[in-house]
Amino acid sequence: LKRTENVKEGDIVAFYYNNQLLVRRVICEGGKQISIGKDGSVEINNEPLEEPYVEDASIGQCNITFPHTVAPNSYFVMGDNREIAMDSRLKEIGSISEDRILGKLLFAI
Repeated sequence: LKRTENVKEGDIVAFYYNNQLLVRRVICEGGKQISIGKDGSVEINNEPLEEPYVEDASIGQCNITFPHTVAPNSYFVMGDNREIAMDSRLKEIGSISEDRILGKLLFAI
């Protein structure tokens, strides 16, 4: 089994960036286009994304241009705390390729 075989939009994944383990939510899969408005609203392929897990939408730390097409076999990830999270909105992190993902987090209730 590949670590990313069952990863889909909405999942929370772990990966390393600068020797730090980051945990972020998959917002958009490879091959799709993402746009984020100045108010933090997210669109995938021109369709608004419902994000009940986000309390305060924000463009946050962002230095990429939109619309942005996610590379094949990669994932655009964002933290749920949009104002301060470092994630795919930064060129330095960018989209996360499948081979960088350690796995997805599972929650038991």
